[in-house]
Amino acid sequence: MLKCMVLLAEDFDDARELYRLCLENAGFAVHDIASGEVVMPLAIELRPDVVVLDVALPGLDGLSVAAQLRAHPVTAHLPIVVLSARAFPEDEARARAAGAAAFLRKPCLRDELAATLLRVSEACRQKQDACSSGRPDATA
Repeated sequence: MLKCMVLLAEDFDDARELYRLCLENAGFAVHDIASGEVVMPLAIELRPDVVVLDVALPGLDGLSVAAQLRAHPVTAHLPIVVLSARAFPEDEARARAAGAAAFLRKPCLRDELAATLLRVSEACRQKQDACSSGRPDATA
């Protein structure tokens, strides 16, 4: 059974393949891409459960993509996990300010990535369920 669908944006081919394989082995459905410019249209089309963004994407960097996702009504709720080779506290602060629910330093352990994606996607689902159950028309 699939845990959730992940939109993964990583420009380095080997890393993208490694992340995709480890996530698929953990039960995730993964749509992987190499460019930040295609994240937004794919997120609108695919409606993933979580988006993973490398900071250093070509064309449009991951933090700019995260800000775009947060600004669009269709994608504003999506949990975003940012991956970065930079390990300074200010890098994580910038990612969080752009809308990231989680920040992982590269290289991250495959179990850490899978656990983080499961955690943030489940937290998002619970929040959406709570919002839906509070609406008068939720049962209709």
